[in-house]
Amino acid sequence: MNTLTAGHSRRSLLAAAIAVPAAAAGATVLGSAPAAAAESGLLVVQPWTTITLAPHLLVRDGNPPQARILKIAGTDFLQLRGGLTCEKDYEFDGGSTPETLDLLGTLPAALTPATTYVRGVAPRNNRDGLSSCRIEVTLDGKIYVYGATAANKISWIQLDSFSAVWR
Repeated sequence: MNTLTAGHSRRSLLAAAIAVPAAAAGATVLGSAPAAAAESGLLVVQPWTTITLAPHLLVRDGNPPQARILKIAGTDFLQLRGGLTCEKDYEFDGGSTPETLDLLGTLPAALTPATTYVRGVAPRNNRDGLSSCRIEVTLDGKIYVYGATAANKISWIQLDSFSAVWR
């Protein structure tokens, strides 16, 4: 049974989720009054907040990685932005204990998922033809990177395209 309301098909939700990162860069949505944003089907639930990075990571291009929650057509999305790179002599390598080797950072408490983990994909350094990695956020707000191996290490990640259903 389809529980989506009229005008909110899965296709329109997906199209909105893909369009939001581009639309969010413009001043028309972010600069609009809350009532106008709500009428357009877009509402900022939690504003951009800086992510606490794991100790072995550095901010890329001077823009610290951040997260926010948007409501699009009644569905909450976690969005990430910013870039990060690994310190010299460190790379994500897909070790046997991701809790220590593949930790990207931690979300602020207000952005921690309440009911399920969040999963999405982000661009990374291209090695052996692979140019994306999986990013997962756990119920305790920890952000992990997956997809690296000893032969295919990850040295940088760009989070600007990350947008996933939050709950």
